[in-house]
Amino acid sequence: MRPVSVKKLFLALLLCLCAVLSACGNTSPVTTDPALTVDGTTAGTLGTTSDGTGVPGEDVPVQTGTTPGFHAATWSLGGEVDASDETEYDITEPEELYAEQDVYLNYLSGYENEENETLGIRRVTAVCLNNNFKASRFQCGTADADVIFEIPMDYGTTMLLAMYYNPNNIPKLGAVRSAVPAAVAVAEGFDAYLLHNGYLGGAKTVMEQFGTDHIDAEVDSDCFYSDSAISYASSYAYSMFTTSARIVKSIPILSAEGAHFVTDEIYRTPFVFREEFTKPIGNNASRIRVFFGGFQPYFLYNSRTGLYERYQHGAPHVDTNTGETLAFENVIILFADSEYKNNHIAYNIEGFGSGLYASGGKYVNVTWTKSSPESPLIILDALGNELAINKGHTFITFTSGMSSVEIRN
Repeated sequence: MRPVSVKKLFLALLLCLCAVLSACGNTSPVTTDPALTVDGTTAGTLGTTSDGTGVPGEDVPVQTGTTPGFHAATWSLGGEVDASDETEYDITEPEELYAEQDVYLNYLSGYENEENETLGIRRVTAVCLNNNFKASRFQCGTADADVIFEIPMDYGTTMLLAMYYNPNNIPKLGAVRSAVPAAVAVAEGFDAYLLHNGYLGGAKTVMEQFGTDHIDAEVDSDCFYSDSAISYASSYAYSMFTTSARIVKSIPILSAEGAHFVTDEIYRTPFVFREEFTKPIGNNASRIRVFFGGFQPYFLYNSRTGLYERYQHGAPHVDTNTGETLAFENVIILFADSEYKNNHIAYNIEGFGSGLYASGGKYVNVTWTKSSPESPLIILDALGNELAINKGHTFITFTSGMSSVEIRN
């Protein structure tokens, strides 16, 4: 076992002092105020990196001597634990994390940065988001997502599953919606914690079957809050939100209650990343439109930025936290079968299928495979090798087939 450093001893003493001080104050849970604090810092200001990017960068050390493509993940225990809670929380650091590492990898975006002194093992956080016309007006926190999955729903609408390697510095994230079986299968393949507001289409049965680690807004009021202004002006169904501070506080407690803190050994990193930005050798794709009945979102390639900008409901798809139009280095469209099940449309994202990959204004054909809900999603190029994508943000859409996609040069 590696000797405890002076720095770690100091941090341990500091945490103990914080626990003593918090025991003297009010420990009642805050359920409606979004300005929940973590370590004395308001939501959305949880620290910055040395390069000033505002992302704490507690990133994954690139593993050596393990299964190819596998990366363990690290989670920062930034939240305070209620001093009145007598549960003993096991946050012992696995010894393998003490290996000398200089480079840490965000395995959802491929970006590297220098970081050390991590606590625990991080798993991906996946959040179910409303994306219908009314709810999308309040959508926020999406620009911070490393990967976004779009899953078709009933009546020509979709939901989003936003995935975060490190959901820090997000002052408001939502609107959080119910989980569906396809979202559960995607989250399981990423070994992610799933945040949602209720269940739909048999999702509860699927989650119980596979033991999905999740936080439900209908049960855990500490991790979520209802925006009363949105509830009054629109609908309570579109008013459920969370924050970085609430997530960072809730997940270690979830882990202490039985959810594993170490990424499953069967898990593989979902993507292979190119060292340098490279356009696919394929056809031009300046605009990509996907048809979900009357709902027809599309991506426009911006040659100046080299990104695909997303549009939906007749306007730019924006994060209302910043007013920023969502933009992606990678756009992936996967064709999957669907059926009407449990009174709702359900997409089968197990098995295999075909699809498209677009980046840099070009697109190529791909295939995909996912052998079970718990298995990772693997995307292959035309030669049958794992698809190498560009580093950055990725948007992945499931749809029914090539007839539902329009690509313009």
